[in-house]
Amino acid sequence: MKVRKTRLTRLTRRTFLGVVKRVGVGVMVGLNGLSCVYGAVQEEPIVVGFSKQLLVDDYVIAEKVNVTRRLRSVTKVGPILKPTLESDHGASFGYYHTALYNPHESKFQMWYSVGVGIEDKNPYRGIGYAESDDGIHWTKPLISADGKSNIVLPMTGNSIMLDPTLPWGHAEKFKAAWMHPESRAALAYSSDGRRWEFYNDGKPVTHRAGDTQNQIFWDPVRKAYLLGTRTDMGPGGGPTEHRGWRFMVHDKGGDIRNHPTAWKPILDRIVVNDPQQKPGSDPPDLQFHHISLWRHEGIWFQLLNVWTAPTQKEYNENDDSTRHDRDVSDYYLGVSRDVMTIDRSFVYARQPLIPRGQGGSWDDDIITPSNNIITRGDEHWIYYCGMNERIHNFKNRGQSYIGLAKLPLDRFIGLIAGQELGTIVTKPFQLEGNRLEVNVDARLGELRVEVLDAAGQPLAGYGSDDATTYRNVDDLRLSPRWQKPLSEIRGRIIRLRFHLRKAGLYAFQFQK
Repeated sequence: MKVRKTRLTRLTRRTFLGVVKRVGVGVMVGLNGLSCVYGAVQEEPIVVGFSKQLLVDDYVIAEKVNVTRRLRSVTKVGPILKPTLESDHGASFGYYHTALYNPHESKFQMWYSVGVGIEDKNPYRGIGYAESDDGIHWTKPLISADGKSNIVLPMTGNSIMLDPTLPWGHAEKFKAAWMHPESRAALAYSSDGRRWEFYNDGKPVTHRAGDTQNQIFWDPVRKAYLLGTRTDMGPGGGPTEHRGWRFMVHDKGGDIRNHPTAWKPILDRIVVNDPQQKPGSDPPDLQFHHISLWRHEGIWFQLLNVWTAPTQKEYNENDDSTRHDRDVSDYYLGVSRDVMTIDRSFVYARQPLIPRGQGGSWDDDIITPSNNIITRGDEHWIYYCGMNERIHNFKNRGQSYIGLAKLPLDRFIGLIAGQELGTIVTKPFQLEGNRLEVNVDARLGELRVEVLDAAGQPLAGYGSDDATTYRNVDDLRLSPRWQKPLSEIRGRIIRLRFHLRKAGLYAFQFQK
């Protein structure tokens, strides 16, 4: 599929004179007189430095031709945590969960919803704790107050964060958001994730609603704690319920102990607004049940739990051999630079990050995300809960497990070219490194990288004829070469132009 050139504007006499004044005549003269200058008026350089540039959006891109942005397929590993304790067995095992890697202990840690009883046979309710040395094989230490279970926090709707602003061993290094029985969010803290104390004496810190995967996290840009919870959109419960989301900021300097309820909404009533649904249809077919945020390489990845056609109907019989279309839950991905922008593009395209399984599989009806993703070496580990029956079949779910999917490093979303040559041109930036690394999958195709000046003209020694063409490569850190080394032009304002054929480009980064 062709993608029309973007950010190229025809030069008028006025813009021509402006460009000449700024960049000089020499950079504008081509074989046929005047060459096109990106954006007509020279763009201000952006800051790239040594930060990795993920091509999940157009932040660093000035032009792209014959490429499409696509979601990468994950590889499912299978279930890695199943009900084994008396407290585990129920209809909601693992539905809400957090998996983290603790580098201080060299250990994986997980907190998950224990099973609210199938047909009320299981009295347990709360958040269970598990740990692992390898992220695959888990143990469940019996560390509850009575020593009979692994339940460490009450209720459910949990998410856990490792506070990056505090040292290891600090009493509040771990923070938890969880659902209070009043259907409002409550908060807790811990030094190790096993023994917990409550903010606000265990009372709620927000108004309704909290019956979801509430999340507390740190925003390094705002230098503040943020809290994400459900928000009331209309009728509470029942077949006409509307589900939406909100983000709040702690506005008392991050002192949650002394100001546990100081949460101010910054974005509220976030809904899907599905363009495929007929105007006036009610309730919405697609609803955000929760939105978790995970920060990676300066980008907020939105882990979107979307309920499809929720009817609120409780099912009294199992149909676990069918992959249903209503009352199901999917895991989509979005990206944002600022928290406030909600990316619904893959939701609208009906392209989940982790597809539900085939009919009869353990995850054919429900997929829900952990509130983060773990990066281990050159892979992303994506934990999720899968269930084989619909959302409101609380009595008869036969399978409810926590599973794992994997993805190569930084290959969430890429720019993909087919048989026809595709090109991608960056915005201008000052070159600070001596070596370029490119994350590219060209197993069946090819890649070539040009270095351009600020106006988009190839630099001598770095143009198309000077660049090495790489064929049949699949490399997370391919280092392109030219006739001349990059060190000779370090400090100049440059652009990169990537040439792709039957290949996908995911990221680039400069090294010293």
